[in-house]
This record gives sequence, C-alpha cells and structure tokens, in this order.
Amino acid sequence: MEEVKKDEVQVNDIEKLFAFLSYMLFFGVLIYRTKKDSEYVQFHAKQGMLLFGISLANFILMAIPFLGWILIPILNVSCLVLFVMGANNALCGNKKMLPLIGALESVIK
Repeated sequence: MEEVKKDEVQVNDIEKLFAFLSYMLFFGVLIYRTKKDSEYVQFHAKQGMLLFGISLANFILMAIPFLGWILIPILNVSCLVLFVMGANNALCGNKKMLPLIGALESVIK
C-alpha cells in the first residue's frame, strides 16, 4: 500500500486540471470565482492570481528607466520558476505554498 505524503491530498483529475489552469494568465480569477466547492482548486487559484498580479506589475516597471530595466529580468525568471513549481504541485496533487508569494495567499478572500 502506498503512503500519502504530508502535503499530498486526495483529489480527482478534474480538480488537478482546474488547479493547473489557474496558473495560466487570468484563468486564476475565473476559476476562483466559479470553483467554490473545492478547497484544493481555491488554494491554487489564489496563488495563480498572485502570480498573475506580479506579472502585471512587471509591465508597470517597464516604464521606469534603469531600475525597471534591472528588475524586469529578475521578475520574469522568478515568475517562470514560480509558475513551473505551482503547475507541478497542482498536477501532482500537492498543496504546497509557493516561496515568496505563498504567504500572501491568505490575503485573498
């Protein structure tokens, strides 16, 4: 018999799919508003919305000379890494907070 890891929860494939899609652009907002019945999907949708917000902030930083130009590559790489981590967690059935933005997840109601 397999042991379930501490952060791994029992979810079906549809929930995993919705959790994965919540990291894609603005889909996190749509999924958060429509899938209220699944705590797992809500968890990943909140993190997806935060990641999308950081990506939008990146566009605003592009207007700031020098400082923005330095921060843009750092934020782009950070967003890519967080996206891969979140999408992997969603597809594997893990309910782990993303580094740096995971603690902010409790702010979204």
